[in-house]
Amino acid sequence: MYIKRLFIKTCKAAGSSNPYRTENLRECHFYRFLKEESLCGLPLPECYDFYSAEETGEFVIVLEDLSENYRAPEAEDLTDEALWFRCAESLAEFHAAFWNNSRIGYGELAPANEQQIERDICRNEKYLKDFLSTFGCKFSGRTIEIFKRALQINNVLIKDKNQDPSVTRCKTICNGDSHIYNFLISREDAARPKMIDFQFWGDGYGTEDLAHLTRVHFPDEFRTKIQIGLVRHYYDSLLKYGVKDYTWQNCFMDYRREIASMVLIPMWQYCCFGAGYEEWGEDIDKLTANYEYFNCDELCSGGSAAAMCQGRADTE
Repeated sequence: MYIKRLFIKTCKAAGSSNPYRTENLRECHFYRFLKEESLCGLPLPECYDFYSAEETGEFVIVLEDLSENYRAPEAEDLTDEALWFRCAESLAEFHAAFWNNSRIGYGELAPANEQQIERDICRNEKYLKDFLSTFGCKFSGRTIEIFKRALQINNVLIKDKNQDPSVTRCKTICNGDSHIYNFLISREDAARPKMIDFQFWGDGYGTEDLAHLTRVHFPDEFRTKIQIGLVRHYYDSLLKYGVKDYTWQNCFMDYRREIASMVLIPMWQYCCFGAGYEEWGEDIDKLTANYEYFNCDELCSGGSAAAMCQGRADTE
């Protein structure tokens, strides 16, 4: 008799007081969306069933158990260049499946109106003020300047991502937190990694997920050694999986803007979820180093992404 192995995700004890309660419920929304799209063969665990009760915060997600053939990455895996390229290709395959999906811009994926956008921008400005008031003494003057410039760039991204759907191009569904430990890797071969944990999913630019991948666990030496090549591999994989009308220059510009926005993640971790300095303090150097490497200050002054793209590419 064949017995199917299952992986069950459900709410933690005291779920109503869990700061991630809303995001946990959103993962059910993702699997509902996936079922309605009738897509299969993507680099994800198969979802057999799900249930959520918004009023109580209860949820259950029944997933395929991949533990026999897949595992979580370990520290020594992170030095394997090929792993990062395989993860980037999994992202591209996933993003290509939803590229300019007809449902983006409607229902749960409807863009924010001007009032909502202004509220979001004002909220983030308050967050940064509170964040720097509490932790600014731990940062250099340059780091504080980078936080402020990252906020400016993120404000532009918020407006871009909430354009009217009739004029928005090159948007897709994103995982929203696709760091390396939200992938499962094959135990025995070079099979494509599987993506997991969709609590922060939503529509946006696929390069957001790629920037999450290289956010904090990406080895420092890979920043200059393979990162541009990794972005290029992601872009070429998008084309391989059927994406059209998206240029390398636009992809690279989108990636740089998302790299800048990643600097603000410690701010959101503290202000939205109460995460203390010990949980994100060590990430600051990596986030700001990535910001500097991609010359993200230039984005505040409208510099040429194409020129910077060519200049970096020539060094690869």
